[in-house]
Amino acid sequence: MKTERLREIIHIVEEADVDVLHIEENGFKLYYEKNGAQPTMHQPSDHFKAKEAVHEEEHPSEEKSTHIESDDKREEIVSPMIGTFFSRPEPGADPYVQVGSTVTAGDTVCVLEAMKLMNEITASTTGEIVDMLVSDGDVIEYGQPLFTVRVGE
Repeated sequence: MKTERLREIIHIVEEADVDVLHIEENGFKLYYEKNGAQPTMHQPSDHFKAKEAVHEEEHPSEEKSTHIESDDKREEIVSPMIGTFFSRPEPGADPYVQVGSTVTAGDTVCVLEAMKLMNEITASTTGEIVDMLVSDGDVIEYGQPLFTVRVGE
């Protein structure tokens, strides 16, 4: 990446309401964190809370299947950056993963588009995808859970 382009990106991030930037492009990797940036746990925005409340009211008689066996270990794959979520490498292609897919640590599970760059997001653990927590086109926040994985033994 050329120095001028790098300066331009850093200037944009400094001016924006973004604390952390992670870019991978043609073998070049950049992780930029503003001074004083604090890691945060994802908290659903009011928009997401409102959607969940409406969904619950629509189906009050349905029982939720939240039963998890005690020996069933689950982990979330979370977003390392802000961007737009895409489950497939290009329109019309098969998704990288779907519910029921088996992944190995390092496998690509989705892409996030940020600043017109497509960033492959990889699995952090080995196991089975049991829940997809976002949809194509969703704007993703840093640290937002994307998938739930039942960890393999």
